[in-house]
Amino acid sequence: FSPPFEVKTLFFVIEWFAMEATYNEVRLVNAMTALENLVASNLGDNDALIRPKREFETTRRTLRTVLRQCIGMWSPDDAKKADEIILELNERLADLNRRSILQKLVVLATRWSVPLDGIGEDKIKAAKQARDLIVHRGHYYDNGKERRDDLWAHVTVVREVVVRFLLTAVGYRGCYFSYIGGCHDAQ
Repeated sequence: FSPPFEVKTLFFVIEWFAMEATYNEVRLVNAMTALENLVASNLGDNDALIRPKREFETTRRTLRTVLRQCIGMWSPDDAKKADEIILELNERLADLNRRSILQKLVVLATRWSVPLDGIGEDKIKAAKQARDLIVHRGHYYDNGKERRDDLWAHVTVVREVVVRFLLTAVGYRGCYFSYIGGCHDAQ
């Protein structure tokens, strides 16, 4: 077996993707975890970060200074907690230098020539937001009420993206079943 390119953590991705689940919430989290693992493992810092770490550290120090000045203009009680607030915000500043999962996904898809035809960025963003709701709240639906969008549609989108990456990674060319827009043969 000689794959078209080196793929890191392929078996781990497959494990997450194929993991049994009884709820669609878990199916979405598993598929998204597989996708994020694939992207994170196969892109370097130059692709994942907006600026190199050392270069961004200068920006981060400047931002801390500006934040301290802004906090100084808050109420006296909040200003007293400035050090505590700066510590908490400083942890979040590093996130400003990270590219979004969508941006990293597009970089890897381009590099590996993974076709994302028929899957708009809006669908991938919506699926990620659905996954975030599940991870941060523990559920998708509000008080048992149906949301405007369907959780299964999000699961289908993410699973389709993962399938396309996996098929490309093993060098497969040919027909497969796609569930985007209903079950059909796809190339």
